[in-house]
Amino acid sequence: MIQRIIFLLTYPLIWGISVLPHRLFYTVSDLLSRFVFGWMGYRTKLVDNNIALCFPEMQPEQRKVLAKRAYRHFFDILLEMFRANKLSASQIKKQFHIENPELLSELLIKQNVIVLGAHHANWEWMSSITLYHNIKGMAVYQRVNNRFYDRAIYKIRSHWGMGLVTQKDFFRTISAHAQRGEHHFFGMVADQSPLLSKTKMWQKFMGIEVPVFAGPESIAAAVDAALVFMEVFQTQRGYYRVTLQLITDTPKSMDAGVITRKYLDLVEAQIHRQPHCYMWTHNRWKHQGKQPSPDLVH
Repeated sequence: MIQRIIFLLTYPLIWGISVLPHRLFYTVSDLLSRFVFGWMGYRTKLVDNNIALCFPEMQPEQRKVLAKRAYRHFFDILLEMFRANKLSASQIKKQFHIENPELLSELLIKQNVIVLGAHHANWEWMSSITLYHNIKGMAVYQRVNNRFYDRAIYKIRSHWGMGLVTQKDFFRTISAHAQRGEHHFFGMVADQSPLLSKTKMWQKFMGIEVPVFAGPESIAAAVDAALVFMEVFQTQRGYYRVTLQLITDTPKSMDAGVITRKYLDLVEAQIHRQPHCYMWTHNRWKHQGKQPSPDLVH
């Protein structure tokens, strides 16, 4: 009952914002940013700590400027997620322009492809890749706790023909495709902090050793799937340029940890180019300083 009430009270407002003209849409995003971060102080200390940790050379005033830009981008992404299915196919291809979709088309001829993104710029509009060259794909996602919002977000993310598969079912699904000789791309973000109890790999991320997801490289090797990085660059507010970069199409030949290291290097380079576009509100470095088990991959 509480979930339904929350949804009925908030979703109509979000839907109304999502259909606003471009300029007014981002004006509302600005107002929400100022309210949540400026007045309420949501995670402001965490954001400052994260930025200071990753950019120790920054002075407090510089961190403050970056944080304000990151707060604004936080709400841009949140609202853009709900705006995706309100845009026409031509408009979303203009605002989320994929420069080389043919890379996926070429790889999909011979194998499945795992497209790795990050919580940077805009990852929600990845589903529009299906608008190019009749590319078929699925996104790996986590369910939202509120089942009413979960249904709404599911509908939005699958709007352009993208299938959805939970993390729990990802390996079973991609394995079944590989066995049938059906080639799809599977999009996912992999820069989150995994549960410490399930961690199998530690790597340095932005200079700090933390647990990282080893799943993408191990699954790719198991089913011989190519791995591609999706770099998203914000050209202006609400507009993104996407470049796909091959990490490897021979995952079985790579030593443990090499693929994950390449992925993290690409994410770091992206963050350094546009640090305000990263989700500094995530408690990504919460396990820093903890001692990894000596038998885990580094």
